[in-house]
Amino acid sequence: MFSSFKNYLFPIDYEEIIQNKIKESNILLLQKKFTEASEKLHEAILVYKKTNDYLNNYEYIQTLYKYKNCVKEFDIHSTIKICNRLLTIHDQKGDFNKSCKICEEIAELCEKIESFPDAINYYHTAIDRYKLNSSSLIGISNLQEKIANLISFQQSVLNYKDAYLLFEKLGKNSKFSKKTFYTKAILCILSYNDIVLAKIKLVEYSEDYVDFLSSIEYNFINGIIVSIENNNVEKFEDSCFTYDKITILDKWKINILTHIKQLNFEECEENEEIDLS
Repeated sequence: MFSSFKNYLFPIDYEEIIQNKIKESNILLLQKKFTEASEKLHEAILVYKKTNDYLNNYEYIQTLYKYKNCVKEFDIHSTIKICNRLLTIHDQKGDFNKSCKICEEIAELCEKIESFPDAINYYHTAIDRYKLNSSSLIGISNLQEKIANLISFQQSVLNYKDAYLLFEKLGKNSKFSKKTFYTKAILCILSYNDIVLAKIKLVEYSEDYVDFLSSIEYNFINGIIVSIENNNVEKFEDSCFTYDKITILDKWKINILTHIKQLNFEECEENEEIDLS
């Protein structure tokens, strides 16, 4: 009762308290004391929640972003929770462009902790937000590629088949990245050891996109297929090495080529990566 009367006589200046907390956090951030800085920002957020209509306060949302970026330096799981809070706010406001970016960020964080099913779900959510925002097909295509990459990381026949079909769809719908998607599609097929389908698709993709036939990607894939048919691990390694000299093999390709190598050549030890030296 006395506290309420005191507040009536001497209103609390929430804005001043918030700004002081943020200033303190800035000093700590300059010192790279992220844990302590995050505590000050969290205190500021709690004060914001005592104000009227704080969810529509631009400064509150910006502070929440700052808090998220700070926590991201030391705690991925907590960062995901903060991102979900921001996602809810943007969804409620109908700001689907920001919702999409937050979904992508959560998916990338899930990838870092190898929570691939969650990452896939958030990429799908991001695609839904892209569609609500009437964004370009290029953005959606990039997200679908990330989904296909993650599906293939979960090494099973069913996942490789799903990834192959998605890469093929992306290739057929693409104007500028057909070679990339078709190459990935065939590598996924080879990952569940269907050499016949791989050869059929190599011909089909070459007919769909004439430039594919004379590309380094075609020579690379054809070399891999020939090496498997002839049980020639040296030819396999040479095809990978030649391709890597022109277009550096990324983590995804190295992982899937390692799997294909172990699947087809008995002399390969478990988890023995391809030799690019």
